[in-house]
Amino acid sequence: MSTAASPPRRALASEALATVAVAAAVVVAYGLLTRLVPWISFQDDMQSQQIGVSREIARAVQEGTWPLVSPLSWNGGALAGEYQYGVFSPFRVALDFVAWRLRAGPEATALLLVSANLAVLAAGAFRLGRAMGLSRAAGALVAFAASFNGWVLVWGADWYPSLTSLAWLPWVPWALARRGIARVVGAAVFTELAVAAGWPFTDAMIPLVVGWWLAREASAAGTGRIARVASGAGAVALGVALAAPALLCLRAFAPSTLRAEMHGLDWVRHVPWSALPALALPALRADWSGFDGGPRPSIELSSGGLVLGLVVAALVARRRAFVRAVRWELGLMAVSAALMLAPSLAPMRWSFRWLPLFHLALGLVAGQALDRLASDAANATGDREGSLARNPGVLAAVLTLAIGALALALRAADPTTAAAVLGGWVALFALVALGWRRAPGQRAAWLAPVVTLLAQGIAMGAVDHPDNPQWAVDARALSPWPFHADRLYLGLTTLDALEGDDLDATLRPGDVPMLAGLSFVNGYSAMKPRGVQARFGSSVQGYLWPDAIARALDEATRDDGLLARLGVDGLVVGRTVEQVPQLAVNARLAGAGWTRVASLEAGSIWERVGPAHAVAWSPSLAVTPVSVGRDRIELDVSGDDGSSGAEIVTRRAWYPGWAATLGGVLVPVEAYEGIVAAVRLPPGAHGRLVMRYRPRGLREGAAIAAVALLLIAVLAVAERRRERA
Repeated sequence: MSTAASPPRRALASEALATVAVAAAVVVAYGLLTRLVPWISFQDDMQSQQIGVSREIARAVQEGTWPLVSPLSWNGGALAGEYQYGVFSPFRVALDFVAWRLRAGPEATALLLVSANLAVLAAGAFRLGRAMGLSRAAGALVAFAASFNGWVLVWGADWYPSLTSLAWLPWVPWALARRGIARVVGAAVFTELAVAAGWPFTDAMIPLVVGWWLAREASAAGTGRIARVASGAGAVALGVALAAPALLCLRAFAPSTLRAEMHGLDWVRHVPWSALPALALPALRADWSGFDGGPRPSIELSSGGLVLGLVVAALVARRRAFVRAVRWELGLMAVSAALMLAPSLAPMRWSFRWLPLFHLALGLVAGQALDRLASDAANATGDREGSLARNPGVLAAVLTLAIGALALALRAADPTTAAAVLGGWVALFALVALGWRRAPGQRAAWLAPVVTLLAQGIAMGAVDHPDNPQWAVDARALSPWPFHADRLYLGLTTLDALEGDDLDATLRPGDVPMLAGLSFVNGYSAMKPRGVQARFGSSVQGYLWPDAIARALDEATRDDGLLARLGVDGLVVGRTVEQVPQLAVNARLAGAGWTRVASLEAGSIWERVGPAHAVAWSPSLAVTPVSVGRDRIELDVSGDDGSSGAEIVTRRAWYPGWAATLGGVLVPVEAYEGIVAAVRLPPGAHGRLVMRYRPRGLREGAAIAAVALLLIAVLAVAERRRERA
């Protein structure tokens, strides 16, 4: 009995080892690439937003609370509401916690976070290829095309939520290829991980990928196709229901943000038709609407170049037979291509975010092409040496050289950059061409994924990508100095700080203050809470517009001004603001009771004279803090408020979801000045006031997820019985 069971176990162990090897190859390649091109792993949004929030999520877990909200930023503290932080993804939260336990610093932690998700994406794409019947070499090609393409390497590492959700996308159809309980549970769990990870574009990709796979299954011969398709669709729907807390928290928060006001079509950052030849030569420059600086390289379209040669070679060799064999994958490619070329529907901005799905689909087509070409070569179909017209290395080299010559003739590529890519790629493709002639079959087939990985590395190293700024965020950002953790700061800095190659981070832009546990009104928010924006108009990164800075300075110099009432007792003034004569910043602040506590190269830090503001205050009652947490505040309220009642104003940003009780009786929570949470008490009220942040979407989503868990169990049992019948 043990002997009979041994071969399946060995096969399973062998597949697991192959999957780990493919994932490890991507991680190693990425690690080497970041040594050659350091900005790839730590740039722009990852520096000014995602790494700070990751630290705050890890801090919350370490404190024993779920990271629903952060008290450290009024502009970007709605962690659950903003959706993109994936606080309902067990994998994301656990990874944040573990990564920061290593105490490796911001840049090394970012590298670890990105590498882990690249490994998951590569492993999932490999498993999906194997589920389609591809060889291991072809599966590795799919994995490398999906996880090591230009879009993932440039934008996935920058827009971290895109990578954390894309990582689970290929696992969903792979689970649908299973049988019995594993099929239902796997499809539901992987769907939840993809949806809860926090990127709306992946949410939209899931029905496309699931529809592609189920249509592929339905077209195959066999009984019970309709029931199998229905159970698969049901499992995915239940996976979305498992992610209901994330989706409903977003729905509850969105109406109070500026994002809810975005409507209509947007032609910004869609893939232009003129950029498509960059699939064969990423050095090609094209006009991308929404990017600064005119024509730019199109590295986002690159996945190593050889995939095109494989597809064209298979079309030449098998023509209509190949098209019929890959018709569903070609359909997925066509849909994703149409979406990335079309305008976006706000607030789903920037159609080029569909490119990862295109790369996955292209990789699946190329993987099938590789196996068919290798089979033809091994079986000596036609000429034993193989026709040049059917050699993928030859065709990839010809395509690259033709596009390169045309780009240089039209001055659509920098000659130095184009020469570097052309030289490296053509040399690698020549190696494939030679291997295809000398060692046809599976031995030569392994050259395809290896060359794809190497070719993409050459492209990333040779082609500049000037669109993403670099911030000077390093281990110093983990220390609060020269700020104080008990103060609440408002940054009076402008977008002038974005000028230059090394953007100064000493003034803590975006969510960088979260690294050290500092409290700022400013913060990075893609959603932009409407109340904070109305009073402190700012950019996405938290920089203030000039008129907002002028208003804030007026309020700062008044004893009863808005800043004093909100509890703002620290100001961060950028050097360019200090140098505006009309503002007279230094003289006005010094004359209004502010003290300059630090002077940095990029600006100054001012603090209001006296102790830091308490967590809450009232104009007529005594308020004594009992316990203060990130999503719960307990206060003792006493004194005489007269006959009109009183208001308790907190230093916590107002987001939909705050609730309060006084002595166990609900009391209303409102937005004071549209910015912070405040409680309106009835006349004569006193006692223990308890405020908790529990958004409605959390309660409703938890109930839906609980029902979904029960239904998943029922569907899994039914699926097992159906397949045994």
